[in-house]
Amino acid sequence: PCEEKCRCGSTGGEPIAVRTLKRFVVDRVPAESYVPDVRPAKPDAPRIAVVGAGPAGLTAAHCLGAVGSRVTLFEREAEAGGMLLAAIPEYRLPRETLRKEIQALINPNVELRCHQALGRDFTLDGLLGPQGYKAVYLALGSHHSRKLGVPGEDVQGVIPGIQFLKAYNLHGQDMARGRVGIVGGGNSAVDAARVAIRQKGVESVTIYYRRTRAEMPAYKEEIEAALAEGVVLQTLVSPVEVLSRDGRVAGVRLLTNTLGERDASGRQQPVPVPGSEHDVELDT
Repeated sequence: PCEEKCRCGSTGGEPIAVRTLKRFVVDRVPAESYVPDVRPAKPDAPRIAVVGAGPAGLTAAHCLGAVGSRVTLFEREAEAGGMLLAAIPEYRLPRETLRKEIQALINPNVELRCHQALGRDFTLDGLLGPQGYKAVYLALGSHHSRKLGVPGEDVQGVIPGIQFLKAYNLHGQDMARGRVGIVGGGNSAVDAARVAIRQKGVESVTIYYRRTRAEMPAYKEEIEAALAEGVVLQTLVSPVEVLSRDGRVAGVRLLTNTLGERDASGRQQPVPVPGSEHDVELDT
């Protein structure tokens, strides 16, 4: 997003390629060559708890530790990384590279405690009371997927995107089978499609998106890679109902769209075509 806002990008020229430049450095410069200045924590240094070891929590813990605070970083999962680990597949973000970059951020003033969940293993009152922390920073992340808001979406076989990605990336679980439909056009949708097509027992994977390919917010190279791997993209359709049989998803009823006026994001709004409902058979 910063590329669109830099002066080069906002005045009609090519923006500074920040993402590509960072990738170049990560690919070619060992993570351990980054040695940050860290002020040693004094015995009376304030103790600070950071809950959640994703990008925000790691940043807070690193910066607080660098200025001499004593930081405890609590993480619910088996290791730090948050959505970098749970949502982004390994083929996009190699785990060895990620772990080295994270390790470079955890300085001597930061203690990482994994398998520690807020409300299960500790409480805010406990941290700020008996355990003696002077402050708590909550970096819990956003792990709940948005619902479609259509009838039938709670039947078995309809899986929220983040849950699907976490099951595969963190635990190696294959949740997809048969004919798979992905609703959405962002990076998480494309990630889910590319993860699904790698799972055993999957016959086909189709992305259903309400606008055209040009309006998809996912990275263009990710869309192209998904199509090259056999994912099918069907545009200008919106789900209006999830169809089921014996309590399990059997398909989805779609409505065809045309593009109308532009909204606040600058993209044209999808406008339903009356009488265009049609059903597609799906297993996941």
